[in-house]
Amino acid sequence: MKTSRQKASLVLDIIIAVMVFYAWARMIFQWGDNGTISAGGFRNLRYFTVLSNLLMAAASILNIVYTIIARKLNKEVPSWVSKLKYAGASAVALTLLVVLLFLWPVFHVPGLYSGANLFMHLIVPLIGGLSFVLGGNGKIGFRDSFISVVPMLIYGIWYIGNNLINGIGEWPDTNDWYGFLSWGWGPGLAIFAILILMTWGVALIMRYIHNRFLRE
Repeated sequence: MKTSRQKASLVLDIIIAVMVFYAWARMIFQWGDNGTISAGGFRNLRYFTVLSNLLMAAASILNIVYTIIARKLNKEVPSWVSKLKYAGASAVALTLLVVLLFLWPVFHVPGLYSGANLFMHLIVPLIGGLSFVLGGNGKIGFRDSFISVVPMLIYGIWYIGNNLINGIGEWPDTNDWYGFLSWGWGPGLAIFAILILMTWGVALIMRYIHNRFLRE
């Protein structure tokens, strides 16, 4: 049963890597309707959506590579690989929740689930979470759950710092492209604090499910 789940997880990892790089290529080269992420070239790297998906893809690829190596050498996959995948799955889960609970109901932005955004806002987060809870070679401890907030924490510091140093600006040249500072600095900082807590909460749920699967 455990082997079957791990094989399923590896298949999902392959799908994740293909989907993420396909969607990212659509954004870079402006293939079709890219919805809200309309910046061509590598300017789209400013979005947490893109960064979180790339992190998930990188973690998936590393898991595939180290699983192949481990099987050839009859060893276990290093624990840090599972933890990186944990961080990636938590980050893309946050992307899904921000779009579902904030960007759509508050700003009614069109195209959130069309084109490349369909993959990065919905499909990859769902598959990424499933791949994480099915796979892995060891339990994720409670202290490991704090790893999940690191990507959002780093991004939040950079996002706020960029607005402090370079100014918020006005649309379409604003540095507050997510609109978190629309209500002022206090509410904006509160939003980032909520996002970190949301990430941790989702990570704890995924950790619980993952560890339950390992016991079966």
